[in-house]
Amino acid sequence: MKIPSFVKFVVTFSAGVLAGAYYMHTRMRSEYQAYADEQIDEIKASYKEKAEKLDAEYKEKEDTLNATVEEKATRMGIDYALHNLNLQNADGSSIYDTKSSICEIIKPEEFGLDDTYSCRFLTYYADGWLADDEGGALIDDIDRFVGPNAIRNISRYEENIVHVRNHVFHKDYEITRSLQNFSEVYGWDPADRVDPDDSADIFDEGD
Repeated sequence: MKIPSFVKFVVTFSAGVLAGAYYMHTRMRSEYQAYADEQIDEIKASYKEKAEKLDAEYKEKEDTLNATVEEKATRMGIDYALHNLNLQNADGSSIYDTKSSICEIIKPEEFGLDDTYSCRFLTYYADGWLADDEGGALIDDIDRFVGPNAIRNISRYEENIVHVRNHVFHKDYEITRSLQNFSEVYGWDPADRVDPDDSADIFDEGD
C-alpha cells in the first residue's frame, strides 16, 4: 500500500518538531543549569567573603579592646602609685634611686629615638596652662607628667622648646612655649572651671 505524500510530510514534520523540541529542551536545560550553578557559586563566594570580613573585623575589635583594657589598667596602676605611694620626690627624682629622675630633660635629637617611648606634643601657654596639642586637654599636674624642671628649661637647647622623657609613663614630651593665652586659642578660661579636676586626662587618649 502506498503512503500518500501528504501523510509522509506530516509524519516527517512531526518527527522533526519533536526532535527539535527535545534538542532545545536538553540544550536549554543544560545551559540554564550551568548558569544557575555559576550564580550559586558567585553567591556562595560573596557570602563567604562577607563572613570572613566580619570575622576579621570582630577579631580586630576584640584585639583592640583587649589592648585598650590592658593599657588602661596599667595606666591606672601607675596613676594610683604616683598619687598614693609618693614615688617622686619634690625635685622630680625617684625615691628608689637618688641618681635618677622619673622625668628628665633630653636633647632634641633624643626625642622619639627610643621606640619604647611614645611621643606627645604639648603647649605651655602665656597664662601658665599646659595642654596637649590634640584637642587642648589640660594637664593640671605639670610636675606629675613632665617633672618640676621642665618649664624652667624651655629654650635650654632650642628656642621656646623643651623635650622631656617620663620614664614611668614611657613617653617623650615636646613642650612648646606659646605667646598666646590658652583662652585665646580655645575660647574659654580654665580658671573659670567649677571643678578644676574636671579636665581631660591624656591617659584616656590613644598614643
